[in-house]
Amino acid sequence: MEIKTIISATSEGWGHLLKTEERQQELNLFREKIEEEIAQLLPDDLRLVCHYFTNKDEERNFVEREVKAGESIIYFALSFDTPGIFSLINKKCPLLYVSKPYAGHAWSGQTWPGSDEPNLLRTPEAEKVVFVMSSSNKEIIDGIRVIYATERLKRSKVLLITERPGELINYYIVKRPVGFNEIKERFGTEIVKVGSKEYKSYCTGARREDAKKIAKELINNALYTIEPKEEEIIDACQVYLGLKNMLSEYNVDALSIDCLSADILKDSIAYPCVGFSMLNSEGIPAACEGDVFSLLTMMLYRYLADIPSFITDPVIDMHRGTVIHAHCVAPLKWDGKQVHPYIIRSHAEDNRSVSLQVKAKIGEPCTVAKILETETLTLSWGSIISNPDINRGCRTKVEIAVEGDVLKLLRSWRGDLHRVLAYGSHRWALEEVARLIGLELYYETL
Repeated sequence: MEIKTIISATSEGWGHLLKTEERQQELNLFREKIEEEIAQLLPDDLRLVCHYFTNKDEERNFVEREVKAGESIIYFALSFDTPGIFSLINKKCPLLYVSKPYAGHAWSGQTWPGSDEPNLLRTPEAEKVVFVMSSSNKEIIDGIRVIYATERLKRSKVLLITERPGELINYYIVKRPVGFNEIKERFGTEIVKVGSKEYKSYCTGARREDAKKIAKELINNALYTIEPKEEEIIDACQVYLGLKNMLSEYNVDALSIDCLSADILKDSIAYPCVGFSMLNSEGIPAACEGDVFSLLTMMLYRYLADIPSFITDPVIDMHRGTVIHAHCVAPLKWDGKQVHPYIIRSHAEDNRSVSLQVKAKIGEPCTVAKILETETLTLSWGSIISNPDINRGCRTKVEIAVEGDVLKLLRSWRGDLHRVLAYGSHRWALEEVARLIGLELYYETL
């Protein structure tokens, strides 16, 4: 993926810096920063195509000629004047506006004396501008990833395995079915639907010998195994391989299985829970129960922070002021890097097949979010305080001390049951993505 990037030094900087002869020097220094520092921290499939300007007319002409309406743009303001902004905003371009500290005041919406065009950055027309001003690369990278995430959603394909009729997301506890076309219009994401017969064919067709090797490694690295027999674990790993083959064959970025539908799991060699855990750890978002909206949320975490996430059924404890997030599909690598301690278990709700009980790191900050249909993004955050180990609910349970009032969550619950939890503080990035996409933000505990 390529994103056009404008680096603008077309006037003086704050403090009578950047005389005409100094502007090229400033651009050269910033070129080094982009090529030697920022580029190393970007996703592997993203390239910034940089265009450097010291002349106002050249920048304006470039934006007019080379930038398409609605095209995502990254703009680095190194001086007072920002001559291309007027046209970018009129073209309704999703825009990351990075103002170098002390470069000028354009970010504040003030019109600088002598300017020959109005500053639109603080007008309603600038609703798709993401602002960053920082002395560190971290916030710049976070801002770039916001633009990247919205672009990746537009270019992504999702595999939905279901027997439900038509092109509808009728996940069983949403208030209304949502059409595939609605998903495409709002997020740009394409949904490819296949049935249970094809899913089972891929699972049974996966190489048994390969599944045995994966199962052996899974067993050897576990803390211990409780319910499942070795053959059941091999079966679960064969399903995982079948899912990987499907992802490759259909060239999709993520998947969800309508696994609560009897037709999907009937006569299947194993449940897909282990496959979900392993795929998520490998950077491939995978959601259970046909919940495409949780899947889209999981994709956002992946694109924003290169981190897996955990689709959960929340449980509220008023006494402790906490929320316990439970399910049987936790990622093995909560942080996207290291395998966390885990126990091999059965699926909790019927004591069949295989799932993994994965321990999360105590004290880790985390974010909880969920896209509700095509309208709302819920948000809350807190820190992990325990891994409850009780033979109720789903296998993996993570207790979160939330910031805010847990009673609000209980009184004013919105949407369906599921939420999606990930390590790290992702509030700002998710807020900006929601704004760019046009989703209402709902803070669940504030």
